[in-house]
Amino acid sequence: MRRFIYLDTDTLNSYLAQIFDGLIQSEDSETQHQKKVNKQNSVTTSLAGKIALKLFGKGVDANAQATYQHLKTVADDEMVRDVQTKIMHDNAFDQFMNYLHEHNLLNGADVGDFLIVKDEFYIFDIAFYQKLFVKDGFVDMLTQIQDMNTRKEAEKQTEEFAREQRRSKIVQDKVNETVQEALDKNHENWDSLKKMVEMLAAIIPYPRILCISNYAVVLDEKYMRDNISTAAFKYGGKITVVGYITNKVMAQANSPISTFSSIGNSMNTLTKVFFENIDEMYIVHPVAIYYGD
Repeated sequence: MRRFIYLDTDTLNSYLAQIFDGLIQSEDSETQHQKKVNKQNSVTTSLAGKIALKLFGKGVDANAQATYQHLKTVADDEMVRDVQTKIMHDNAFDQFMNYLHEHNLLNGADVGDFLIVKDEFYIFDIAFYQKLFVKDGFVDMLTQIQDMNTRKEAEKQTEEFAREQRRSKIVQDKVNETVQEALDKNHENWDSLKKMVEMLAAIIPYPRILCISNYAVVLDEKYMRDNISTAAFKYGGKITVVGYITNKVMAQANSPISTFSSIGNSMNTLTKVFFENIDEMYIVHPVAIYYGD
């Protein structure tokens, strides 16, 4: 059983409209003071109601129709409305996947191609990383701890010197110089990382990116069904992404046409910080992200 944490219903409906030559539409009317929904689904003439039943389940048309008719006319709270919508969308996704499998459209490696990938993942959350670098925040505290440990280690090693060496100003100056170099190097590394995060925040239009295999999957909060940031902790294991490729980033970009093109290529190269030791990376627009089969 699948557990959807992301489903782009707009893209899904758009492709279903092309596949079935029609689009199932849902109209809601809701008053402000009553949690009452009059649900009416309209189907284009070319569909003649056939696709509506398909979307509710293959091989269980009678039960699907009964459920459909009940939910269409019921006046209830937000939960029922949500259940009705999700039944439609989940089964619409099944029809969409059936079409992609039947036409061998899931083995893409070029821009515009569909793909399906199942693997472990992590979330590159720009806002989260920015918060780490605020004044007196996590990184400042971590830096102070690292500085303290560096000084303690230097003192420990100095204690192993002979008394005469410890009293020597030359030795003391050398130890202090070595410690300061280590501290400066540590601060420099954190400063570079902070600049990198700020640069990514400035040029990447998505606050969160799901990184899986060599795919950078852009996320739109509108289509989230669960908190993607806590998904790895809640569920663990591997996740499945279905989507299409919108861009391909190479380790070595071709010669730019103009100076402005080189800026774009530099931005593409910068996005490779999401992954290590890869020659190419794909930007993916997800249709669905889920756990399970």
